[in-house]
Amino acid sequence: MKLKLPQNKSLDLSFTKVMGTIVLYPEDSRSIEEIVELAHSFVRSGAELLEVGTKKTDFNLDDVDESRVCCVVEALIKELSVPIAVNSDNPSVIINAIKLGVSMIITSSGLDSEEAIKAFKESEAVVCIHCEPSERVDDDTDVVSLISKTEGLPDGDPMIGSLISFVGIEHYFHGPHLDEYLREFNQK
Repeated sequence: MKLKLPQNKSLDLSFTKVMGTIVLYPEDSRSIEEIVELAHSFVRSGAELLEVGTKKTDFNLDDVDESRVCCVVEALIKELSVPIAVNSDNPSVIINAIKLGVSMIITSSGLDSEEAIKAFKESEAVVCIHCEPSERVDDDTDVVSLISKTEGLPDGDPMIGSLISFVGIEHYFHGPHLDEYLREFNQK
């Protein structure tokens, strides 16, 4: 199975992948060149995807300089051929990363912003929603529909969704290509 990414890239997900993670801290003194060299070392060591993230610990996420994140992302996209992901809940960082051409956004709450949703819809970027296992998600909004649903298509029936745990399942569960996709999946 392949994950289609922007700029005609894809990731073969039929076996385990290695992702290199570059964490940016507010007090981070590394130069862009040093960060790019770290990314090159990850790729030489087998990383097939790179993640740029901001560390959320004792300080506020807004303490991380947005322009620095974007400079790092831009340099990595220019220097490397592997897909670049940005892990952030900051809508401004997400929007700018998409404009720069990242392949993936990893976020917990970045979809709270209408502007970020609009940027996703207008891009080819893949969205990975990150949830802490200890957190209960009360809002069962269909994130896929929120980002990529064509206007005019019906919403899922909330009652069916509450019974089966997937709102909208009645519109895709028994799709016309289900058997074909399952056969292909089982062959690989």
